[in-house]
Amino acid sequence: DIGKYTLSLECYHEALRIYIVEFGREHVRVADTLQRIAIDLAVTEQNDQALKTFNDAIDIRERLLARDDLDVDDTIETVQSLIHTADVDLDELEDQFGSIIECYEESIPLSSKLNGPNRPGLSKMMHRLGDFYRKTRNWEDAAQKFQDALSIQQALASGEEGKVDEGEVCSILYKQGVVSLMMEEYQQAKSCFESAIYRRRTAKLKDSYAEATTLYCLGVAFFHLGGNKIAMVTFTEALRLYQEVNGKNDVLCGYALHWIGRQEVLLGNLEQAVTWYRGALTTFKDKKDVVDYAAVIKTLEFLGDAQENQDDQSQALKCYVEAIRLVRWKFEKNHPFAIELLCRSGAICEKQETTKEAIGYYIDAISVMKSCCRPNDVQLCETTEILGLLHQKEGNLPAAKDTLSEAYKLFEATKGQENERTAIAILNLGRVLDLTDDSDAAMQCFRECLRVQRNVLKSDHPDVAETLCCMGKIFAKDTTYNDAVKCFQQALSIHRNSHGDNSVQVAATLHDLAKSYQAVESFDKSIVCFKESMRIVKSSKGDDTDSEVAEISYGMALSHVANDNYQASIACFKETLRLWRNLAKEKNRACDVLKKLGQVYHESGDDGEAVVCFQQALDIVDDRDTYDDMLTAELLSAMGRSLAATGHHDAAIDAYQKHIDLIKSETENRELVAESLFAMGSIYTRLGNYEDAIQHYKDCLLVRRKAFGPSDVKVARSHAQLGIVYEKDDNLKGAITSLHDALRIYQGLGEDRDTIATLKHIGGIMVKKGDLGGALEKYAEALRLTKKLFGSSDLQVAVLLHTCGTILFDRGDFVKASELFGDCVRIRRAKLGSEKTETGDTIYMLGRSLLESGEHAEARESLTEALEVLTKGEEELNIEAANCSQALGEVHNGLEDYTSAVPYFLDALPARKAHYGEESVENAETLYGLANAYLNLSRWTDALEAGVGALEIRKIVLGENALDYAESLNQVGDIQSAMSMEEEAILAFSEAIKIYSAASNRDAMTVAECLEKLGSLCISTEKISEAADHLRRALKLYTEQIGGISPKVASVLLLMGRVEAKKISLDHAIANFKQSLQISKELHDEAAVAAALYEIGVVLESGGKSGEAMECYKEALRLSRGPAATEIRARTLNRTGGIMADLEEYDEAMKAFRKALSIFTTVKGDDSIEVAQTYHNIAGVLEAEEKHDDALECFLDAHRIFLEKLGPDDVAVALALNNLGINHARRNEFSKAVEFCQEAHRIRQSKLGPDNLDTVDSIYNIANIMDDWGKDEDAMRYYMEACEAYRRILGESDREIANCLHFIGKLHIKKGDDEEACRCFVEALRILDLQEEGQSETSGEILFHLGKVYGRKRDFENALESLALCLRIQKGEHREDQSHIADTCEEIGVVYLGQKKAADAKKFLERALMIHENQGRASTAAAARVQVSLGLVLAESEQFNQALQLQKKSLTVFKRECGEESEEVASTLVSIGIIHNKRVDYEEALRSMTEALKIRTSIHGEESLLVGETLNEIGQILEEWGDSDEAVSTYEKAIQVAKTVRKDFRSRALLANALKRIGSIQTEKKIYLAALQHLNEAIEMEKIIYGDDAEEVGHTLLVIAGVHDAQDDPDSALETYTEALRVFKLNLGNDDVAVALALNNIGINQAHRQNYTKALSLCSEALRIRKLQLGDDHLDVADSCMNLATILDEWGKSDQALQFCQEALDLYQEKLGDDNVEVANCYQMLGHTYLKLNDLSNSM
Repeated sequence: DIGKYTLSLECYHEALRIYIVEFGREHVRVADTLQRIAIDLAVTEQNDQALKTFNDAIDIRERLLARDDLDVDDTIETVQSLIHTADVDLDELEDQFGSIIECYEESIPLSSKLNGPNRPGLSKMMHRLGDFYRKTRNWEDAAQKFQDALSIQQALASGEEGKVDEGEVCSILYKQGVVSLMMEEYQQAKSCFESAIYRRRTAKLKDSYAEATTLYCLGVAFFHLGGNKIAMVTFTEALRLYQEVNGKNDVLCGYALHWIGRQEVLLGNLEQAVTWYRGALTTFKDKKDVVDYAAVIKTLEFLGDAQENQDDQSQALKCYVEAIRLVRWKFEKNHPFAIELLCRSGAICEKQETTKEAIGYYIDAISVMKSCCRPNDVQLCETTEILGLLHQKEGNLPAAKDTLSEAYKLFEATKGQENERTAIAILNLGRVLDLTDDSDAAMQCFRECLRVQRNVLKSDHPDVAETLCCMGKIFAKDTTYNDAVKCFQQALSIHRNSHGDNSVQVAATLHDLAKSYQAVESFDKSIVCFKESMRIVKSSKGDDTDSEVAEISYGMALSHVANDNYQASIACFKETLRLWRNLAKEKNRACDVLKKLGQVYHESGDDGEAVVCFQQALDIVDDRDTYDDMLTAELLSAMGRSLAATGHHDAAIDAYQKHIDLIKSETENRELVAESLFAMGSIYTRLGNYEDAIQHYKDCLLVRRKAFGPSDVKVARSHAQLGIVYEKDDNLKGAITSLHDALRIYQGLGEDRDTIATLKHIGGIMVKKGDLGGALEKYAEALRLTKKLFGSSDLQVAVLLHTCGTILFDRGDFVKASELFGDCVRIRRAKLGSEKTETGDTIYMLGRSLLESGEHAEARESLTEALEVLTKGEEELNIEAANCSQALGEVHNGLEDYTSAVPYFLDALPARKAHYGEESVENAETLYGLANAYLNLSRWTDALEAGVGALEIRKIVLGENALDYAESLNQVGDIQSAMSMEEEAILAFSEAIKIYSAASNRDAMTVAECLEKLGSLCISTEKISEAADHLRRALKLYTEQIGGISPKVASVLLLMGRVEAKKISLDHAIANFKQSLQISKELHDEAAVAAALYEIGVVLESGGKSGEAMECYKEALRLSRGPAATEIRARTLNRTGGIMADLEEYDEAMKAFRKALSIFTTVKGDDSIEVAQTYHNIAGVLEAEEKHDDALECFLDAHRIFLEKLGPDDVAVALALNNLGINHARRNEFSKAVEFCQEAHRIRQSKLGPDNLDTVDSIYNIANIMDDWGKDEDAMRYYMEACEAYRRILGESDREIANCLHFIGKLHIKKGDDEEACRCFVEALRILDLQEEGQSETSGEILFHLGKVYGRKRDFENALESLALCLRIQKGEHREDQSHIADTCEEIGVVYLGQKKAADAKKFLERALMIHENQGRASTAAAARVQVSLGLVLAESEQFNQALQLQKKSLTVFKRECGEESEEVASTLVSIGIIHNKRVDYEEALRSMTEALKIRTSIHGEESLLVGETLNEIGQILEEWGDSDEAVSTYEKAIQVAKTVRKDFRSRALLANALKRIGSIQTEKKIYLAALQHLNEAIEMEKIIYGDDAEEVGHTLLVIAGVHDAQDDPDSALETYTEALRVFKLNLGNDDVAVALALNNIGINQAHRQNYTKALSLCSEALRIRKLQLGDDHLDVADSCMNLATILDEWGKSDQALQFCQEALDLYQEKLGDDNVEVANCYQMLGHTYLKLNDLSNSM
């Protein structure tokens, strides 16, 4: 160690000498010393001597190993090790071979260095070193050394001599293969063995034994590589060679037979495998002295396994047992070999159900495992668990618990807590704990198992379901059924996913879930689960399904019973009974089923069958070996009950008597005797034999007193029943006495439930006696106790609250009643839900109470809810629902929501009429309420019908002096008054006043009110004196009752003022109005003050004092600000608007009318007379402003309302019709115009007579329309008729006559009758001169036409005179650049031309031309408006630049002429925006539109229709630009505007368009439900606007159908497409492009249904139309071609599809270019089509 090697060598040599002397040369110490010497020699570089010394040391060690029989080249050991790996002591091997390995490792480098690297000797040294490494299990170093040896051999083979020792090489390859096997490098091993065999056979080496062993090992390699067939061949060849060399009984043959058997097993040949294994064992038996018993044991194990797979369990067990015996004989008792054998033996015993033997084997196996120091071995865990489960099966639960606890701990230690196998272990432990009734511990186990499983497994793993089922069973066992339901539900879901819907696991879980549902009284769900479980069990067709089906059927029967589904339960019980009778072990349960079946028959009312069941059960009891008195008695009692129910009272009493006789001797059965006595009493009660009933109840009472004492609860119940019979016997005193006796006992015992019931019963009897106070006291006490017992939210509390509330309601304490009903509702709603009838009843009573106490809003809410409950989804109302509907009608009347009230009264009417009778006061009550609602809705005809109906019933039922009859008269009078049936109303009010005045409890105020209304009617009917009398009486009564300063007095004074106004006593009228005004001021009643000022203003206006009237109106408007003054405010606004219109201040007039309209609409409703009159006023202003479209809408609304409210023949209707006619004429809709005016004329002539000016005006209007229409003959006739009528009424010289003559003259010109025309014109001018209108515009127009006539007659002088006078008038009336002057100048020029005066003619014609040029130039607003329209026309033809130039020029003019922020500017900006949008310049389009929106909002306000239309245009720009979200937001704003403004054509059109656009966007976003909602709203609006079959409706239908397509709803899509097609054909004919589009879509739909013939026909027709209308080269034609190609391709007609696809491709390329996606789609289609035609070249 210190480097003194010379001294070291000297010492080593001396030691060597001594060792040789002492031990001889062949000793390990000699070898060790030589090795140390060689090392020192090598260090000192004495290499030759060192190598020689190493070799000497090696030789000694080799000889020592040979002497100790430690051969490293043992073939048998190798063969055995491939069957089993023997246990070796590696430390011992290291001791044996470590030194020689070191020698070789030291000597090999020296040898290589001295002799060269590729020498045979070096190869052998490597080979030998590899052997030693192999012996010590150092497989890697062994492999390396064998590889080094092979490398040297390869080098030798490639050297000069080229010779190699093939035997050596084969041996090395063989050993390298063995090492590879041990290293599990089977492919490498296979290569080595194959090389060895190949070289051996090539070299023709004669060592068959070595070849056999190599083949044997090659077979092992094939075995591990899965090549079992070739392995079989290899082993067989090895066997043959072994047999050739050593004979058939050689031990190596046994090993080969062993391996052949294993291959047969893997190839499925179990019989052959058994034969081979047995052959191996026979060989081993013959070679006991040399055989490896471990191989014998393994062969026995494999033989047992093969026999086990052959289902020969007994023989397999014998093999295992023999193997165990050999282990214990040849090895240690607890040798590891025994473990698998013991476990296999235990498993077989387990299969054979010899559980005790199995337990023994598993205990031994566990003992061996533990002795082998394998505490964390998985097999130990699993075997322990199996042992525990066997203990459980054997019923040894303590042992099972301990063993499974140990198994769990082992799994936890081995696999960890968070492991699925550990989870199963604790699951099994939990199951055993459950069996030991340690539910808490079991549940802890299951919860832990579930936690782990959810962490490590998928949530739907079957193991999770099993755990959930175990938990569910524990929950069910512990009666926490809701938790059980949750567990079973989750387990069921997992089992279905894992095992399928029809698995046994699903069936079992459904059964458990059904029982849990049953336990929580969810019987419907329970039944569903039972049924599904039964279906699965029956379909499984197992051996033991009858028992399972019976159990399921029994459980289902119980659920049906609980669900009151008796028929179903009977069927299930019968099925159970049938199955159990067939199963010997269940026959005794049949009696129980019969008893329950009888009970079900009894409950279902089929007591006859019940009796049969009870009798059969009794027969079974009688047949038993032991007689069961108590069961017999129970069945007799049940039979008695059913016999009684079937009317077999004697038999029932007999059964009860037998029951008593059977048990009466036993003291403990006294209560059963009492129960039968009680039941017999009940039978006598049903028979009406109260005497015997009372006697039996008394006997029962006596028995119970003896049995239980006088204060027992059962005694109390007898008292209570006795009280009930007394009540039936009309002995109410006795009843109350007995019930009080019962009550005393119940209270003394603290039996709160029975106390409550008795208190309620006593309360009910007190109600019968009329003692509501006493009854309320009892019910209140019952309520207190019920709250105490069940809590304030129990349903029983609700019942008592309802009862107490009803009593309070009957006593008139509505406020308190409503409180109780409210509490009741809250409870019932929470417990039962709002849909239950009980809840509805209480909500109804709550609503009634609130109604009676004046809480109308709250009453409405309650009654609405009650009605929904009480109707129960039925169309016809029951009486309860009808009464509720009646009450709702009254509520809505009280809330002045009369529209809502009407349906409720109408719904209530049939049921109340049917229930109470047609001539009942209840029916009259409904009619009265209905009439009141109709009256306030101005539906006077309906109101009158209902009111008269109520009136007639009350007259018949109550008499003519009843106050209710007077109320009906009063109501009918109000209705008749509203209907302008003044005379009838006067009679009604007069009769009512008589009844009111005669009544003992007459209400003077009601009389006064009737007198006031009567006075008002007399004013309307011009009965001025009567009016004055009635009003004076009313004033006197009001003054007496409420004093002189009151609103009523002020109101009457207003009416009296109107009376004076009618008398034309304006001063007296104003005096009365001012007196009313003063009273109202003192009362600070601004509304009344405003009314008085209004009346004063009307009087002043009628006197021509419009200015003073306006002042009154303004003050009235200032004061009429509150709700009470809204109507007078509206009337005042109408009056001020009329004055403004007369002054041509149209804007101010319109503002006033609009405000009035808003008020009347709110106050009177949308369809009131006042609204119609205001519409008429507005229309007049609009006509004056030449806004004819808007005027038309107003006239139509006015006409509709007048027609509805006043009937078709009222003069107001005529006025509306007349104005409608004029409006339509201005719109050139002459046919309608004439129709309206003729109807107006008919009404006026009928109502006003032929000599009324309004009637004649109608004729004149018709003439005007006929004239404009070009129907000259008709016009002439009407003008002549009007002219004659005017002369008759107004005399010869009225202006109206001049107008008629003017138009008659113009008609004569048309006819060419110049003479007659001249006469008419001259006469007209004469009349106008007399009226001092000779210089009027009308005169100028007549002179113009007169001049033209003179010119045509060549009377040039008179012509020039007339035209010159006309020109003078025009110059005075108009600027010189007006078109009228141009026309006159042009006519003068023509006259001068006729006179050949060319210069004068030129002068006037140039002036006319100049005027026309000025009229058409761009600097005028009129020209600009033309340019705007022209610009849009140009834009349609895509001349965008020219169009925009015109627009910008117009915009400049408008900004200059109308202002920067005028409607003209905004309108032009909208046009510019539209043009930019068409040219796809969205940014500019949006800018223009936004600017227009800003202007229109500033001018018209945010809720203007123009603003809405602008928003809609902006939305379309945003949509086309791709900003769909912002577009939807903008459309929604437009919708809001459309809903806000007055409903007319434009607003509805805007609403429909915006809804449609939103629907289209939502379709693109796949928000289909919302899209359909918007589109359906849009189409409904379009139908209102355009009609059901309009073209616009068809386009929307196409969009809706597209949504259905996107929703994959082809049926709805087809239906909608078809409807769109019908609409298009109706509007556009059969050849329109819209028709083509619909046909195309229907065709695609049919193609999707594979109706290819129909699809082809439809799409072909679409193609024909598109070519016809659009031309052959339109893109729509290309689309149709592609559709046809697709249909034909799907149909399998690829050759025809090719033609259409090619046509589409040509069109797309022509129109879109080669790089468009449509072109790509065509190429794709063509490629697929060519492919189907096998044209691969074109396809590619």
